Amino acid sequence: MGDTSQDPYVNDGFRASDHDPVVISLNLAPTFTDVTASVNVVQSGLTMNRFTSKYSGTVSFQNTTGADITGPLRFVLQGLPAGVTLDGGSIDENGRPYITLRNASIPVGATVSVSTTFTNPSKVSIVYMPKLFSSAF
Repeated sequence: MGDTSQDPYVNDGFRASDHDPVVISLNLAPTFTDVTASVNVVQSGLTMNRFTSKYSGTVSFQNTTGADITGPLRFVLQGLPAGVTLDGGSIDENGRPYITLRNASIPVGATVSVSTTFTNPSKVSIVYMPKLFSSAF
């Protein structure tokens, strides 16, 4: 037998487990899929409320594919003019305003509509490109 008088314990990170240490990496960033090409997008004209000076409208998404579009779904407003803000929305990682649709999916042929309200103190023309993303937020 060998010398057992020395303690083999070493206080370092490898001692935390009795197994071989494994180095892993996790990519926890959400993955977004642009599903805009799978829907027909219809934007209503915007109307201004004279009392609140807010602009309101509706955006509708109709599933034009042969399969359900599953979510959660995020309606992103790309290119919204500077100074115009989307009321009640959120801001994504790229600084774009978005609304999370309450519907978890859009069945084949179905339409989902979203109300939008904007604050526009400079009264500029409100134009943007609507995009629809499917993601696990």
